[in-house]
Amino acid sequence: MRAAVAVGVGGIVIACTGGTAPRPPAPVPTVRLPDAPTEAQQDRTTSDEDGVALLWLVGDDERPRTHWIELREGALLRHGSVDGLVVGRGGEVWHWQTSRVEVATHACEYSVTGTDLPAGEGTAMRAHFVLVGDASRVQVVSEPDPDSGAAESTEIIEPMASVGPHVFLRWEHYAHNCGAHGNTAVGVVQWDVSRGASVQFSPGDWDDPRLRESAIDGLRRVALNPSDELRDLTLAAVLPRFDSAGRLWLARVYTAFACYACSDDWGSYRNGVEVLGPPSSAFATYHQAPEVVQAYLARYPAPSLRGWSEAPTRASAAEAVVGLFEATNAPELLDDPPSRSGPPARMRSESPD
Repeated sequence: MRAAVAVGVGGIVIACTGGTAPRPPAPVPTVRLPDAPTEAQQDRTTSDEDGVALLWLVGDDERPRTHWIELREGALLRHGSVDGLVVGRGGEVWHWQTSRVEVATHACEYSVTGTDLPAGEGTAMRAHFVLVGDASRVQVVSEPDPDSGAAESTEIIEPMASVGPHVFLRWEHYAHNCGAHGNTAVGVVQWDVSRGASVQFSPGDWDDPRLRESAIDGLRRVALNPSDELRDLTLAAVLPRFDSAGRLWLARVYTAFACYACSDDWGSYRNGVEVLGPPSSAFATYHQAPEVVQAYLARYPAPSLRGWSEAPTRASAAEAVVGLFEATNAPELLDDPPSRSGPPARMRSESPD
């Protein structure tokens, strides 16, 4: 099968061809993002808590951490940090949590030899956002089907980037259904923590003819088997990217058909390329990072910035939030003058140099 297939499920776009495609996770609640910034978003830049943020980045050890930072009278402080992703919105703080679960697999007749293919590994990922301080409030992002319906099945979902309350999650599912080989499907889920739902992805809202032409040129340079089929592109995903000052750009990910052996990180029978463009009107209010984020990046350049979100002040934060970030009664002073070339020695292991 040579024609590409794009399937939208909630906030997920899947690119996969050839044989039977792996199944997407069960549908989750979806919402449409407004074209214009909401009143709450417009007020964000004048908030009393604009000097506080949760900064999500990856250090030299490749370990993602969320830092609770504050800019107070020109001084940069850190109230603590925690492994993984934590997102704040409207005074609430949500913690990303996952767990691996086993799912059933089934023996089947292998189409190549006609012999039985025994049931193989079956694993999936349960993913939630849990409200810090109230574990009874949970946003279910992915709840696996206990039966994979395949001979082999492996599913992974992980956060890639975030903008305010919007978290972009990469979903990958490999399945072998007794065809000539297994197939991998890849998609992106945009999750809005403030609403507890995924955001409906409509390619037509994000497509841009100029970016599409740039994607074609890019794919001709990187594709292992470039052909006229590159004209038949799929806009597979949109991902946030940040420059050195923390300004937001949106990468459109275009994919095209490729031979199975030529497949890349965007799924079986696909080659993909990112093309950077400005944020849409819905994200325009996030183009400029808050002052505290800019101050951190000016002192400690962070090419590994994954995202940022709102944070409560330390005075208003719940005890559970303070405990999560291992904060002390006295905030830790991070900065020397902005002219300093790098962070203090005690921060080097955690700072994205």
